[in-house]
Amino acid sequence: IGVVLDICSYIYVQKSSVLEPVLWKSPNPLPKLSGAYASNNCLTIGLRKIYYDTTNRSKAELHLPFMGPECIAFDESGDAYVSLNDGTVAAFTSSGDYVKRIFFTGGFLERNETNGLPADDNEEGKKFLLWCNSEAISKRLAWNTTGERQCGRPLGLRFRKTSSGPTLYILDAYHGLFALDLITLTASHLITPNTPMLAAARSDPRSLLPPKFFNDLDILSTAQGEVVVFSDSSYSFTRSENRIEVLDGAPRGRLFAFSLATQQLQVLLCGLHFPNGLQSFPSQRPQSEIIVAELSRFRVLKVNISSTRFSLDPAHSAENAYFHGTSTCDEFGYLHHALSAQRLDNTNNNTTTNASTDANTIDNSIIRNESEDNTNNN
Repeated sequence: IGVVLDICSYIYVQKSSVLEPVLWKSPNPLPKLSGAYASNNCLTIGLRKIYYDTTNRSKAELHLPFMGPECIAFDESGDAYVSLNDGTVAAFTSSGDYVKRIFFTGGFLERNETNGLPADDNEEGKKFLLWCNSEAISKRLAWNTTGERQCGRPLGLRFRKTSSGPTLYILDAYHGLFALDLITLTASHLITPNTPMLAAARSDPRSLLPPKFFNDLDILSTAQGEVVVFSDSSYSFTRSENRIEVLDGAPRGRLFAFSLATQQLQVLLCGLHFPNGLQSFPSQRPQSEIIVAELSRFRVLKVNISSTRFSLDPAHSAENAYFHGTSTCDEFGYLHHALSAQRLDNTNNNTTTNASTDANTIDNSIIRNESEDNTNNN
């Protein structure tokens, strides 16, 4: 009877499991955390504090606390825009003083507001925003797929000065790409999960599945014009279900390109393992390459979007064995990776939570072996 129960339990687990586990080999021996990888306090020295001043606010300004800042984008004057997990984007001065919230995904989609934020006389809109904020602060919203989709979850941000004025591009985990005019604070919805997309001939049919986890973006000035490149971490699981995506490590992530001129959406690369942060090369003209942090493979890829040729960044490849999060490039050409987990090894007790490398010295000679990862690309 025990054997029969064991077999039945095994069959039940196999049939009911949502996981698609894949084989993964441990990375090569890890480099010592010394030299460029040594722990440092550079980010602490450069810390900029954010102040929340509750005085002199208009009646329409709700005094909501902050929770879950994901991405920070700066405009030409140094003012900052931050994506928060209550579905909003907030603005701060260059000195770190809070200004106001400027976008609310849930309000934009549910209440038909120009930027989603409720007007003075919109009590229902205020109530909805307060609910999203309180659920986010209590940390319930992050695990509630239905609620988080309703409120929205802005992740990646990028600032661009366009012909029509300064624009903030916002990538929401559930609802896709928005463009916010920073003068009029009027938003437009550029990409939804159901936006038609193109893929190369003979591509895996799964490459055309609707995105379920929009993550990060960057904007490249290519020979064909401005192109928004963004990552979809999974075509099966949403942001609130990201633990499942990390657990089984299946290659369900993709990289997309969206032309601002033609409004055409194209699949660049599929078969990625939880693609997360993106960063282009600011000094490259025309821009044709982008850095992709492949979180559940502990590595960073460099992708040529014009040919979809990609290679490993040897300095931050799988050999580093960190969870790579978002990436950004500073004005000196250094690429910074946010590492969401510290490394444990027996050879060196040092830990680090940030790494950087000169973005202009990344080697192109190490090409990833696709057959090792069962990765399909277009």
